[in-house]
Amino acid sequence: SSGTRMNLDDSGNNTAVNMFQTQLQKRMSNRLSFLIGYTLGSVKSFSSTDNYNLSGSEHWGPTSNDVRHRVVGNFLTQLPFGIAFGSVASINSAPPYNITTGRDDNGDGSTNDRPVGIGPNAGRGDTYFQFDLRSSKRFATSEHTRLEVLWEMFNVFNTVNFANYNGNQASTTFGQPRFAFDPFQGQLGIKFTF
Repeated sequence: SSGTRMNLDDSGNNTAVNMFQTQLQKRMSNRLSFLIGYTLGSVKSFSSTDNYNLSGSEHWGPTSNDVRHRVVGNFLTQLPFGIAFGSVASINSAPPYNITTGRDDNGDGSTNDRPVGIGPNAGRGDTYFQFDLRSSKRFATSEHTRLEVLWEMFNVFNTVNFANYNGNQASTTFGQPRFAFDPFQGQLGIKFTF
């Protein structure tokens, strides 16, 4: 009677995960080992923007971590003079982001409503690719101690990997990423084991 609005908050949810995984592995022999893995996946759940209709079929869709294709591979080889050299590559298809109108279209007090006919996380960002390299050499300094010098490079090809896309249609930056992951980086390290 006082006109106070009450919002219903339900933290329960249903989630459906469908996944296929495969990998090819070669264990260390003849100074070489590698592993290549592929995952095909789909993750869906309810993501309602209507506090009065939390589990309607129009709210069923991909979750924010629904990446359909992912490939990860690594290799390690032993070079002459005791130098270890390896790499890791990660590639995945575009993750989703939610598209909203930026208005309270259904009158529930929240401005995160989706356009009519648009399900949850209907937008897709960009693919992701990163290739890292590492080389190291160990030196035995005594019977129980060891020194390792290593050089690591991350995002060797300086690939621009965007993330966190703006799904608000009322924004001037709608559909654009909010940030990018780290560019190329390199580091020299010394590791002492005792």
